[in-house]
Amino acid sequence: MFLYVGRIAAEKKLPAFLDLDLPGEKWVVGDGPQREALQLQYPQVRFLGYRHAQALAEVYQDASVLVFPSRTDIYGLVMLEALACGAPVAASRSRGRRMYCRRG
Repeated sequence: MFLYVGRIAAEKKLPAFLDLDLPGEKWVVGDGPQREALQLQYPQVRFLGYRHAQALAEVYQDASVLVFPSRTDIYGLVMLEALACGAPVAASRSRGRRMYCRRG
């Protein structure tokens, strides 16, 4: 399962992830101004709403990979949370991410 966790808003570039042809399910955790429109546009995607604490940790543990498509966020705490739960991260390129993500 491919996972996105975060605010569902235009600046997060969620369609860049949702449009990918990936082998498996796509899950989205979070809420925001684009949630309703994206749910209608991507009915095959599982939108879980807001999760926190143990419920969020369990979703991270079920994920094959966390996808972080935003190009404007320099640092995403969700990437560290996913790594702490054993999920690898696929992130868009950003100068700030190079400190703790490597290519490959």
